[in-house]
Amino acid sequence: MVTVRLAMAPRLPHLSPEAFQEYWRTAHADAASRIPGLRRYVQNHQILVAGHPVLPYPGFDACAELEFDSIEDHDAGFSSPEYLSAVRTDEDRFVDKSRFSVVLAEREMLLDRGLTEEPVKLLVGWRLHPASSPGALLEAADRWAERIHQDKTVLRHDRLVADPSWHSEGTPAACHHVDLLWFAELDVGREHLAGPAHEADLTTAGAAFGAARTLTRPVLFRAEGV
Repeated sequence: MVTVRLAMAPRLPHLSPEAFQEYWRTAHADAASRIPGLRRYVQNHQILVAGHPVLPYPGFDACAELEFDSIEDHDAGFSSPEYLSAVRTDEDRFVDKSRFSVVLAEREMLLDRGLTEEPVKLLVGWRLHPASSPGALLEAADRWAERIHQDKTVLRHDRLVADPSWHSEGTPAACHHVDLLWFAELDVGREHLAGPAHEADLTTAGAAFGAARTLTRPVLFRAEGV
């Protein structure tokens, strides 16, 4: 399986959400796409209404998926001169790295009904209940997924499952796994949250201690030569 780095950070306070997203989508994307070994790069831009996220603020503004063929390629890319010079310097211009969080994970595809031209993506980051275990949380998440998949408006569902061994000597994983749900448009995603998702959350009670949710529009970039 490929290695996915889900990187999350809040914006610097002098930037508005709109200005942050504009810089991230343009200047920073050009720099980050040159990380050696990067196979796929997706920026998940929070959907804004009147300058604010449509869901409660999840604790970050940047949420990026960086995909590599292996954990070794990931480590080499983030140790490379290209990252340590151009990319890291550029990050200092717009993200608050003192509150940075990350998940190093493997991706699992759970459902694929095909995507529309401009879908929205709901990210659900699960927190482990102190009386539970990672295995019990994943079992509960599978029961949650069975309920969620009954909603035919869910176009795709993939999951990023953190690998504890990849975090053993570095930054702790921000959450134990992240579900990525895709919908045709914003209103459909909001209806899902008010109905099927709300009802299905009971299946994770006692295994999960809440979840961080954000509705986004994904922007896909690819590294040079891919």
